[in-house]
Amino acid sequence: MGDPRRRAVCPSLVLAPEHADRLGRLAGIAFWGYGVYDERQRELVAITVEPAAEAASRTSPGIACGEGELLVSITNGSGKTVTGVRFNVGAYREGRSTNIAKGNWFDDDHIINPRGTVSACWKAPGLTRDPEGDRVVWKASIIKLEFAE
Repeated sequence: MGDPRRRAVCPSLVLAPEHADRLGRLAGIAFWGYGVYDERQRELVAITVEPAAEAASRTSPGIACGEGELLVSITNGSGKTVTGVRFNVGAYREGRSTNIAKGNWFDDDHIINPRGTVSACWKAPGLTRDPEGDRVVWKASIIKLEFAE
């Protein structure tokens, strides 16, 4: 049966304490490595937004957004399949840093294969104030990503 002080976790599995410590460190490194890999995959997914008037069919041939819509393109540069994206859209007066968009987050459930892109028209959020004749610059950022398992 062996020395009971040398048992760890499972009674049928005997590990010397120095081996249990190594196993724990190895598991910690593997967990950290997966976290770094997952973060890198998230960094490889990008989003762009353009007002309908500027987008025309320059960036996405065949897609014509209507007045008051934005062309949103999500590019999956990762090696994993994207199954969901929550993103926000900001509106900024040119040369300003205050976001004047309201109700500015959206959920997209398009499935985007690795190295793929999905483009779609989304209704532009309203503005909290008049841009006072300044050009409005639209920006998008990803809040949350979901990958297929």
